[in-house]
Amino acid sequence: MDSGEWPVPEPAVPAGTDAVLAEAARAAAAAFREARGRYSRAELGEKVEMGADGTATMRLDVLVDGRIVDVASAHGVNVLSEEIGVVDHGSARTLVVDPVDGTANAVAGVPLSAFSAAIVVDGVAREALTCWLDTGRCWHAVAGAPTPYRTSGRTTLDGAAVSLLRPHARNADAWWRVTRRAERVRILSSSCLEAALVTEGAVDAFADAGSDTHRLMDLVAAMVLVPAAGGVVCDAFGRPLEIHPDLTRRWSGVVAASAPLAEQLCAEIAAGTAELSGAQLTELIDGLAGLPYGGEAVDQRAHALQTAWHAVQAEADDELILAAALHDIGRARQVRAQFPDAAHEESGALFAQRYISERTGWLIAQHVPAKRYLVATDPGYAATLSPVSVASLRVQGGPMSPAEIADFDAHPDAADAVRLRRWDDAAKDPAAPTLPLQQVLDAYTRVCGRRTAQAYRG
Repeated sequence: MDSGEWPVPEPAVPAGTDAVLAEAARAAAAAFREARGRYSRAELGEKVEMGADGTATMRLDVLVDGRIVDVASAHGVNVLSEEIGVVDHGSARTLVVDPVDGTANAVAGVPLSAFSAAIVVDGVAREALTCWLDTGRCWHAVAGAPTPYRTSGRTTLDGAAVSLLRPHARNADAWWRVTRRAERVRILSSSCLEAALVTEGAVDAFADAGSDTHRLMDLVAAMVLVPAAGGVVCDAFGRPLEIHPDLTRRWSGVVAASAPLAEQLCAEIAAGTAELSGAQLTELIDGLAGLPYGGEAVDQRAHALQTAWHAVQAEADDELILAAALHDIGRARQVRAQFPDAAHEESGALFAQRYISERTGWLIAQHVPAKRYLVATDPGYAATLSPVSVASLRVQGGPMSPAEIADFDAHPDAADAVRLRRWDDAAKDPAAPTLPLQQVLDAYTRVCGRRTAQAYRG
């Protein structure tokens, strides 16, 4: 394929843009241009490896990401990329980047894909640049500094122009609630580009209507661009948008022209989905009955409630009790249906982040890594594992490396993740006590009550 048949212009990077952002955008466009000239569409879209976020990576992503990492390395800046993960140069500055947002569009020949990145300093996004690769248009902002962009300022969802991610079975009701109120709806399949269009007032809002698809890279540039232009970026379920190297974390991002419009979008998306009824939670846990637990002597339900019993005996708080009871909930039929492509600890974490709390979700996500941590740090731990758990350890990656141990230890809830893992290991005795289900429901009611009170105070 001749690259002249599929042109990729130089990015129109605004003057004054941070050198790393500017050079990374130009490197991304150059790699994008060269890849289009060298490979067919089928070759560009070939899934060649697994990305750091746990999803398959296309050839085009790898080619562009490599060039961006070269730029950051030349400047001694850290990188956090959905494809490569963390590249640590010991700098206070980190380039958080989506090399090609809208890769599926790009490889199909649809001219809706973007480079998008932010410079993060000590966990705070300071400057951002999004470049529409097919046109060269760029959007740039520095946190706290004047910007030429303004959102539309729209305050009502009724009659608004809204971009949305495509609907899934798990969020179809919420998706239709939003579309019934909006006047115009678009699906462009490039989150970073759609957020940039909110920045300049071309559309009133962009949202993931509750599917928990957005990763940090999809939102980090918007977290600088949109507030600078008078808009709001948030999660539909009120979870904080945090810059963190754990790329399995997901949000249902809402990018809106104003705070009132964001509130209306969040209300429509969360209506009927942000909280489970007691009957629904009971159905989930009871649905684990009879499900085999990897060759152990207990089924999934007994294992879950035994783990929760240990948590209560240890005087754990409600969020930790719920993490103990639901740490394997990703194996439940209803949760697997919502997150069909995720490992059970990841789907369970996504479920808990939506319905319980960010902390409970993190604890659930870590019950597998915590085993790897303990094998690496506790000389006697491996001898306590059942044969089934020893076999699964090999599949899970074996003992943690020193770098992984340091990263795990740095999290404020690491000690609780280790406690949960030990309760998990102990909950395999068919004769041992189990926590009455009502105590799990009571813990959930208390957590939801606190969450509601906090939301009203906010």
